Amino acid sequence: MNPTEKYSFDRICEFSTEEYSQVAECLLEAIGERDFLSATLSVTFDTFDATLIATLIIYRTPEGDIRDVVPVWWEMHTHDSATGEEWLNDFSFGELRGLLAVS
Repeated sequence: MNPTEKYSFDRICEFSTEEYSQVAECLLEAIGERDFLSATLSVTFDTFDATLIATLIIYRTPEGDIRDVVPVWWEMHTHDSATGEEWLNDFSFGELRGLLAVS
């Protein structure tokens, strides 16, 4: 299979601030009180579905709040909700990371 056949280059999924917030909310729920997480999380948006596969180390303050989330491994897959076709995306774990920790 030609690697270029796997993705649609006609559309690159660009994550908005609101979509990053939804992924963060889903991830925080999955993290809960854990200090380590290896999970696959799915989030459905209006025109696409996103699947985050991640292995994370969670650092906490002495009070138990999240201080930082460090990815050991992560990948984000995005698919057209109607056709299932996989799209390339501009997802950045750095952008998401800023929404996970207490300031």
